Amino acid sequence: MIFYFKLFIHLLLLLVKIKISVGSGSCRVDDPLSCDRNKNEVCIFRDGVYRCDCPQGISRSTSGRCIIINECTQPRLNDCHENARCIDQIEGYTCECESGYADVSENPKGKPGRICLQKINECADPSRYSIDCSENASCQDTDRSFTCVCNPGFTDISAHYSLLPGRKCVENLNECQTGANDCSSNAVCVDQADGYICKCKEGFVDASMNVTHYPGRECILPKNPYFTYSNDSRRIALQSQHRCDPILQSCPVNQMCSGNAQSTRFCQCPPPSVLGPNGRCMTFNRCKEHHDCDPAAICSNTYDSYKCQCPPGFLDASPDPLRLPGRKCIQLINECGSQTHSCSPFATCIDTLESYLCYCNEGYTDVSSHYGMKPGRRCAQSQHQCENKLANSCDENADCVTLPDGYTCTCASGFIDVSSNAHLPPGRVCTLHTQCPAQPTDLVFLIDGSGSIGSETFHQEILRFVKEFIELFDVSPQKTRVAVMQYSDRIRHEFDLNQYSSAEQLKQAIDQIELLVIDNILYFRYLTGLTRTGAAIEHVIDEVFTERRGARPINAGVQRIIIVITDGRSQDNVSIPVQKALHQRLQIFSVGSEFFSIFLALGSKKRTFHVNGFEDLNARLRSAIQKVTCPATVQPQIKVPPSQSK
Repeated sequence: MIFYFKLFIHLLLLLVKIKISVGSGSCRVDDPLSCDRNKNEVCIFRDGVYRCDCPQGISRSTSGRCIIINECTQPRLNDCHENARCIDQIEGYTCECESGYADVSENPKGKPGRICLQKINECADPSRYSIDCSENASCQDTDRSFTCVCNPGFTDISAHYSLLPGRKCVENLNECQTGANDCSSNAVCVDQADGYICKCKEGFVDASMNVTHYPGRECILPKNPYFTYSNDSRRIALQSQHRCDPILQSCPVNQMCSGNAQSTRFCQCPPPSVLGPNGRCMTFNRCKEHHDCDPAAICSNTYDSYKCQCPPGFLDASPDPLRLPGRKCIQLINECGSQTHSCSPFATCIDTLESYLCYCNEGYTDVSSHYGMKPGRRCAQSQHQCENKLANSCDENADCVTLPDGYTCTCASGFIDVSSNAHLPPGRVCTLHTQCPAQPTDLVFLIDGSGSIGSETFHQEILRFVKEFIELFDVSPQKTRVAVMQYSDRIRHEFDLNQYSSAEQLKQAIDQIELLVIDNILYFRYLTGLTRTGAAIEHVIDEVFTERRGARPINAGVQRIIIVITDGRSQDNVSIPVQKALHQRLQIFSVGSEFFSIFLALGSKKRTFHVNGFEDLNARLRSAIQKVTCPATVQPQIKVPPSQSK
C-alpha cells in the first residue's frame, strides 16, 4: 500500500514538473530555478498568477523551447524596402533606410523604411528638374522632392489658385494703411493676404453695385421718413413731426428731442436709426440678428435684408450659389502643398477646388485598382511589373504580358483561369480544375474573435475574406461543405457543415455573424476575450469533424481542411493540437498578421501565410491558399522560358 502511495506522489510531482515545463505551472519569481532554463522559460505574472512561460515576444517551438524569431533572416517575414536595413527587435523588427536614401514611407514614424528613395537635390539643377518656384520664392530641398518658400516681404497665395506652395508670391501690401483701397468712407477696411475686404460700419446699409463680390464700396444711412440729407449732409424735413420739449421728455421711447434753442424741437430717432412701421426706432443691422450666412462668410447689411459672401480662401459650396451665395463656405486646403494627401511617392499630386487628384509619374503604371484604391495611390515601374513579382498580381502559373499601359496575365498551358469566380481580373487564379476543389471537401474556417483582433478588423477584413474565399468553391452537400467557428477563450459554432448547401446561403449566414437583432436592437456578434488557438483546433478535431455536425468520413474520399485566421498571439499550446490534426490526416492552414507558433508546428511555408495586416488578404493570398488547398490531380505542362526554347 505504501508503495502505491509513493508511486502516486511520484507521478503527481512528475505531472507538476511537466505542467511547469509547458508554460502553465506556477513558479516563484524570486527563484530562478523554479522554471526550466533548458527551455528558456522565465517566471512571469500572467492571468493573475506567476507562471513559467516564454518571455514577451518569444515563441515556443515544437520541442517546447522558447525561441526568438528573427524576421530579418527571411525576406518573406519582413516588408523592408530593398534599400533599407532590417533591424531585429525583441518584439518584431524595424526598418531603416540606408545612408543616402530618404524615408518616404506612408507612416515613417510607426513603420519606417518601407519606401526608400535616393536623395537628390533638385534645387541644385533647376532646369533639369523643372523647378517652378515663383521668382519671389526660394527652392528648398526635401527628402521627397523639393518645396518653394516665398521670400521675406512676400505672401504665399498659391492655395487660392490650386497651386503648390511658393508658386505664386505677392508683395506684402497693407492697402488699408496706405489708402490704396476703394472702401466707402463709412466702411471698415480689413487687410487680407491677397488684397482687402470692406465692411460697412454698424448702422449703415451696403448699397454697393456688386455687394456679393465687392461689398463695402458704398455704405449709406437708412432712409428716414422725416428727413433727407442734402449734399452738404444737412437734414431737410420731409413731413411734420411730433414737437417736443426736452424738459418735459415728451418723446416716445428710444426717440430724442432734437433741435437748437432758436428752432422748434422735434422728436426723432438718433442716427443712424430710423422710425420703423411699429413707431419704434430701428437700425438696419440684420447681420447681427438671425441670418443663414455660413459662420465663415461675410455678412453685409442691405435695405431690409442682408447679403452673404464667402471670404478669400474659401469655396462657395452653397446649394444655390447664384441666388443665395455664402450659405456654405468650405476652406480651400491644398492637400498637395500641406502633404496631407495619399498619393504614391511615385505620383504627382494635383490640387482641385474640393479635393486633389493623383497621377502616376512617367515610367510608372497605376496599379491602385488592384488594391481597391483610388487612382495614383499605388504606382509601379512599367518596365519592371512583369519582371518583379511584387509589382504584379499574376498567378504563379500564369504568364505576365507587358502592355503599353500596364500588364495582363494569361494562365499557362494546362491550367484553367477561374479568376472570375473570385471577381478578379484574368490570370489571377489558375488551376487544373474548373471548380476548387474537384474532390469532396469539408472546409472549416476557425476565426479568431479575441480582443487582440479588434471588432473593426473582424467585421471589415476577416469576414469579408471568408465570403470572397467561399466563391472559389463549388458549394453543395455532395462537393464542398463549409462550417465557420469563432473562438477566443470560448468557442461558438456560427454554423456547422450540414447547415447550408449553397454559396449564397453561406454568405447570408456570414452576414448574420456580423449582426444580431434582438428586440429591435443591433448587436455585433464579436466574442472578445483571450486567444486559445490550441483549444479551438482541438475542438474542431473532436467535435466539428463528426457525422452529427455534417462531416463525412475521410475513407469516402473526402478531404478535410481547417483554415485558421488569427493574429498569432495564442495564449495556449498550439503544437500538440496541430500534430493531432496532421496525424488524423486533416489539412490545416493558417493566416496571421504576426509570426506565430502554428508555423513551427506545421513546419511548412506552404501552409502558413504571413500578412502585415488583415487588409492584406488580397488576390495573391486567396490564390496561394487555393493552390495549396486544391492539389493537382493531373501533372501540368512545364513552362519553358523563351531563352531555353528551341
